[in-house]
Amino acid sequence: MSAAGIYEVGVLLGGAVVLAAGGTVLAARAAGALTEAAGGAMASLGERLEAGQAEWQRRQDCNSEWESAALRVIDRNARIAVLAAECAAVTAGTGRAAPRSLPGPMRLACEIDDLAAWCASADEAIAEVESWLAEAAAIEIGRHLAEAWRIVRPGEAQPEIFSAEKVAEAMRAAAKPRAKPGARPAASSRAADPESLSADVARIVARLPADVAAEDLTAIRRAAEKALVRDLGEARTRLADLRQRVDVADTRAATQRSDAEDAAVMLQALADAADQEGAALKQELSDVVARRRALDPALRARALDRCARIQAAAEQAYLREAVLAAADDLGFEVSADVTTLTGANGRLELSRDDWPEHAVALVLDGGELRSMVFRTEQRDGQDARRVDLEREQDWCDAFEEVRERLAGDGVQVGTRMELRPGERDQVPVTKGGAAPARARRKPKAREREKPQ
Repeated sequence: MSAAGIYEVGVLLGGAVVLAAGGTVLAARAAGALTEAAGGAMASLGERLEAGQAEWQRRQDCNSEWESAALRVIDRNARIAVLAAECAAVTAGTGRAAPRSLPGPMRLACEIDDLAAWCASADEAIAEVESWLAEAAAIEIGRHLAEAWRIVRPGEAQPEIFSAEKVAEAMRAAAKPRAKPGARPAASSRAADPESLSADVARIVARLPADVAAEDLTAIRRAAEKALVRDLGEARTRLADLRQRVDVADTRAATQRSDAEDAAVMLQALADAADQEGAALKQELSDVVARRRALDPALRARALDRCARIQAAAEQAYLREAVLAAADDLGFEVSADVTTLTGANGRLELSRDDWPEHAVALVLDGGELRSMVFRTEQRDGQDARRVDLEREQDWCDAFEEVRERLAGDGVQVGTRMELRPGERDQVPVTKGGAAPARARRKPKAREREKPQ
């Protein structure tokens, strides 16, 4: 251990640090940073804490349960945002309103039971709205099929298979897991009658998802028109083209849906970003959710970079509070907090009531925690040198306890020794550094946002 050294701090994702640091779990989810590797690192850490293994495991199980609940909330928040945009588009196009309102986004600031209860309630609303959107899609698809029939076969009775009810039934059947298809009758053996042809067209088009793009649906209606011809040979070719167009539209809708949900997750992470860059990103991501633009690689990279910065800042803030809380429990208090011009955490100075001439300087910079014992009053002589050595050793011992406390919270702290106690010729003196000892403050409670 070093009395004047750099304590390298590794914040492990997927554990208490991520979850306790407010929105950090959102940024981590957006960036795909919650990995099994992090869980493996935490398990390795637990193996080294043999004395407190049972308690450590209990806390990690609790953290894992909270994390799972938090991720479920994040995903449902994203789905709700996407569904709300789809409902708004349907209402604007048809005048029909959804049967119920979707719940507002859930903030990750409550207990596991509250998160689970909200998810259950949200799932009910999501299922009902998704069913309504599917019905609305069936009506729109049926309308397009009926229009295609009227254009190709004017004056002929519309097949029942093109009704909204039949289309909705076919869409539900298409959404179910498909069994292994059996052999299909040879096209040459099938009758080229309107009923058989319209059934083929309706079955193919019913594979479209409820959120198919309007322009794709229009193109498919035109393809359906071409397929509803009387000539069987031409109809077979046109049906193959229709299938391909439906497959392309389905793939495009799935990509847009996935991108919209990714954008909705990132919007949650950027919720508190009020600067110009953050506002611009939020507007662009909102356009992705509303399907007004694509989540192109450049936009995704910019958003993920901002999410990563939010995550790093949240972890830094949590780590700072965790270090201060642990130090406070060991008798240290903040006697000075110098904020840098860049808005970083800056330099902290810790003092103790029984250290009238010494203090500890801490600088938290990224993943490094720099620490140094210094004098607040100049004094020479052997006795002063002896006290210097005692204070350096005291801090080294104290920081070992700080490390153990942080490890219990899922923060792994490694050290790189620079100078051992007594190796410096003279402990630095910073006049006017630490303030004289005073009445101890009560440590500020940390927001854990998860059960203890």
